[in-house]
Amino acid sequence: MYLANSSGPNTIIDFVARVRNYDGQKIKVRTIKLDDYIKNHNKPTVIKMDIEGAEKMVIEGGSDFFKNHSPTIAMEVWNDVKEMDKYIPMGAVDMLRGFGYESYSIDQEGELKRVNGELSSDNYIFKKPV
Repeated sequence: MYLANSSGPNTIIDFVARVRNYDGQKIKVRTIKLDDYIKNHNKPTVIKMDIEGAEKMVIEGGSDFFKNHSPTIAMEVWNDVKEMDKYIPMGAVDMLRGFGYESYSIDQEGELKRVNGELSSDNYIFKKPV
């Protein structure tokens, strides 16, 4: 993991660290796939993903879970650096949509509004239709 010289921006993605100029230290972090984690833990019903570029990796590591269950997902989507396309923005979104999720923005009144197609940089809610 690359640690930036501030409390927020950290990542496990080399490309993101370079593009975002994270110049802090690099540390090793042990990880486990979500599909393996839920074998011994309760299955989450809500997941918040703000993981600095690793969203697609988490979805890949939990693909069986996301295909077979329907947690509501709040996820930050980056779409401000086109070179990141293969890493972050629509790759994670496309995977979720392929598992039956729909994407929603949150309006000023706190209501969910369905969003199709490309998403801009923002936070979105992903839910499977009931």
